[in-house]
Amino acid sequence: QPYAGVPVDTIAELQVERVAGGAIVRVKGIATTQGWHEVRLVEDEDDGREDTLTYTLRALPSGLRELIGPPQSREIVAAKALTENDLVGIRTIRVKGATNARSTSRRF
Repeated sequence: QPYAGVPVDTIAELQVERVAGGAIVRVKGIATTQGWHEVRLVEDEDDGREDTLTYTLRALPSGLRELIGPPQSREIVAAKALTENDLVGIRTIRVKGATNARSTSRRF
């Protein structure tokens, strides 16, 4: 069964940290409501750019009565490890949400 996650509303933060053997991409998103789960950074296979890795932050809504709450209660965090091979030729890492995207250039 394919993953049915939908894009998280807003990408609030994007950090890429250099580690031995590659890098770790850390993302904080803000969902429209509380209770989202099974958060994943899903690679967009055909983003049209050879030097850019593009991901969409996706999650599953709770399915329960959805509470809004303050932004801090709707934060969603995900991380993805990338190897040196994943980063060959990559100059930019971009993460999209439903309403915005954030990117970082090769400082990683």
